[in-house]
Amino acid sequence: TFLTCISLSAIATNGVIEAGGTYYMISRNLGPEFGTAVGILFYLGNACACAMYIVAAVEVFLLYIAPNITIGGQEVHDDTGLTGMMSNNYRVYGTIILLLIFIVVALGVRFVQFFAPISLICVLISILAIFAGIIEKSIISSNHRVCYLDNLLLHANAYASINITNDDLCSYCNFNNPKLIDIICHNSSSLDSCGNHTLTCEKAFPGIQSGVFLANLPSHYMKAGEVAPKQYISDKKLEIFQDVTTTFFVVMAIYFPSVTGIMTGANMSGDLKDPQKSIPQGTIAAQLTTSIIYILLILAFGSTIAGPVLRDKYGQSMNGSGMVVAELAWPTSWIIMIGAFTSCFGAALQCLCSAPRLLQSIAKDDVLPFLRSFQVLTQWNEPFRCLILTVLIAEMIILVAALDRIAPIVDFFFLMCYTFINLACFLHSILGAPNWRPHFKCYHCDKKEWGDGMTGLILSTAQFSLSKLEDKQPHPKNWRPQLLLIANLPLAQNWRQNETNRKLISLASQLKKGRGLTVAIALHEGQSTNKNAKIIAAQMKKELLEEMTNAKVHGFCSSLIYEADQLEGALSTLIQSCGIGPLRPNTLLIPYPEELHAENRLQHGAMQDMCLLVLKGIPYFPENEYRMAGNIDMWWILHDGGLLLLISFLLKQHKLEEFATPDISAYEIQRSLQNDTSILSRKKQNESQIPAQTIQEESQTGKNEYMLEISEKNSNPAHLSQLVPFRIVHSNNDIENDKCGRKFKCERKFTFSSFESEISNAINREASTNSFNQLEGHSSEERVIREVHSAVCLNGKIFEKSSASALIVLNLPEPPKKESALPNYMEYLNVLTHNLRRVLLVRGSGSEVITKYS
Repeated sequence: TFLTCISLSAIATNGVIEAGGTYYMISRNLGPEFGTAVGILFYLGNACACAMYIVAAVEVFLLYIAPNITIGGQEVHDDTGLTGMMSNNYRVYGTIILLLIFIVVALGVRFVQFFAPISLICVLISILAIFAGIIEKSIISSNHRVCYLDNLLLHANAYASINITNDDLCSYCNFNNPKLIDIICHNSSSLDSCGNHTLTCEKAFPGIQSGVFLANLPSHYMKAGEVAPKQYISDKKLEIFQDVTTTFFVVMAIYFPSVTGIMTGANMSGDLKDPQKSIPQGTIAAQLTTSIIYILLILAFGSTIAGPVLRDKYGQSMNGSGMVVAELAWPTSWIIMIGAFTSCFGAALQCLCSAPRLLQSIAKDDVLPFLRSFQVLTQWNEPFRCLILTVLIAEMIILVAALDRIAPIVDFFFLMCYTFINLACFLHSILGAPNWRPHFKCYHCDKKEWGDGMTGLILSTAQFSLSKLEDKQPHPKNWRPQLLLIANLPLAQNWRQNETNRKLISLASQLKKGRGLTVAIALHEGQSTNKNAKIIAAQMKKELLEEMTNAKVHGFCSSLIYEADQLEGALSTLIQSCGIGPLRPNTLLIPYPEELHAENRLQHGAMQDMCLLVLKGIPYFPENEYRMAGNIDMWWILHDGGLLLLISFLLKQHKLEEFATPDISAYEIQRSLQNDTSILSRKKQNESQIPAQTIQEESQTGKNEYMLEISEKNSNPAHLSQLVPFRIVHSNNDIENDKCGRKFKCERKFTFSSFESEISNAINREASTNSFNQLEGHSSEERVIREVHSAVCLNGKIFEKSSASALIVLNLPEPPKKESALPNYMEYLNVLTHNLRRVLLVRGSGSEVITKYS
């Protein structure tokens, strides 16, 4: 149970937990198939547990608290067969208690919580009374006695009156008791005809100092009908015997339901204010508290109570209440009897309260169509239909009327649920998915390298797994960056090209925490039928593999031979066909385009709906042997599904080398972060939240508002394809002299053609009058100028805020579909990233969605 609590805590802190508790966690982590199946089992387990606790409460009530109200009298207490009278008592009184609990739960969860403190107080007082009794029995000699016939424990009612005290019990345990002699000698008044027998009256609670602890250490499992190991009963009315066969697993199955209450808080996650905080703290605290108490009680019982009395199931060897633990308690046995009854009643109440909510969560997901009618809630937000069904199931289990038979059924349901909770945590830990980021860290074991002795099995498993994967868009929660790296490693020593490729592979290494696929392709110009070209291509592949190995990038590499006039087609074919089935790259990693063919890489990647990662400032990017310090600044200009945040998070996970920085900062351009701050707050580094800042205008002038409108609304620059030629001439080439004021008043100067100057002056005049509506009718050339102005001022603001940052992560505008527009598009990017030392441009495809739930 402790391992399950740790796994549950990890899952609970990995995302927002809604109503449904354990079922919600399993279904959202293992999928609807596993989640629904296990959820149904867990629901049935709670329903059966409710019946089990009710039967236990009836047993305590009829055997110990009020035995006189038993239908048929106290004589039927041993008649526990399927059709026995005592079993009918369990059914009748169990049904009555179930109806009472049903009424309380139907009134609402607030009424259920009223009883919880009462039950808790009774349990705490009972535990204290037990430990007080143990101390008292060890200091003062106990008056509780039991009678042995030849070391076999005898039934107290068989030889003594019902109303006698414990002090008088030994006066009946001798051969002068006619009632005892008649039973032993089978109604013969002559003791000589009975053979040699020994009667002894001993303490039921010898105490800690007696050394009974050592005698109780060995196991004493017995079969049904035995009075002692390998010794069967001769008289059911006289001797204490076992009614069921006991083994280690049978005893564990009966005992296990006492520790299943640790999930009660998780099952009511929909009613918790902060489930991510309450579930780990409450669950682990409950498990540790109960474990410590149970272990102490086991040690205390074993060192205080005589072994045969411990195995006396109903306490029939003792006169008084009959409950062994109750007789051990101090100052009175009524504390334990009332505490046992209230704890069973309270546990049944909690199960009947949480089970309907679990079923309603399963029905709400609409995985099983026949459960749709159970989605309905009352006006008080109570699942009344689910409550009716749960009561019917609990009633059917109550009809079994045997606690020892109900407990194994409950164990089965709970053990299945615990297994899948641990399985979900194990799979996420092994796979290392990027959406697996629990705040609770103490859940994993040491990692081991298992070698490659089972390569054949691995290959077979991989083939089988690929055949089972559906070739469809993955769920956003399972999305991870699958990198396609297009490199060019010629044999001639070209330090610039080699450095670029090393930096690209190094960055791919920093993203390996995403546990995605990495495919690197080396391009070589030549004839595919030429032998020398093949040799060169093979050598390039070898060098590329060495680079990946040195960077510790786990992936695949290959080489591609293309002819001089086929580069564009080769790139298009490569991007479309790379991968196997659904296991194909979804992210293109390239350096900042400086050549026309590099621009084609970017364009083809965008047209294939791939994410784009573009590195500008390659010489300033570190390699793996260097450790950087500083901030990673994200400039969230437009919502891209959270890809900027995910990439920054993955870079932070590489703790030994690049970007081992303490902070991530996020800047947003004049739009609400109400939804995104909940995401940012989950991406913590060293327990500090990521600061999210909104860059807002501070000027009321028309021009500045106009520029802000451009930067705010231009999330998809569709007009880039209509850019007209222009030149940018800075007044000073020194980066230190390029500044932007707080009011977005850009100090950079531009030189345009005469036509463009007129447009620019017109824009300035209209912007200064705050007449935004008049600007909507301007021509495409005017919109071009506005794009330029917005890029310049945004570049200035980025330089002002992030010039000292280790890395700037910035949205990449969508590349144009027309190849003729690429030069103008690159000019726009040049303006946007001018004088920024180290930039990572990121563009999402729309299929990856990072939310507060993942």
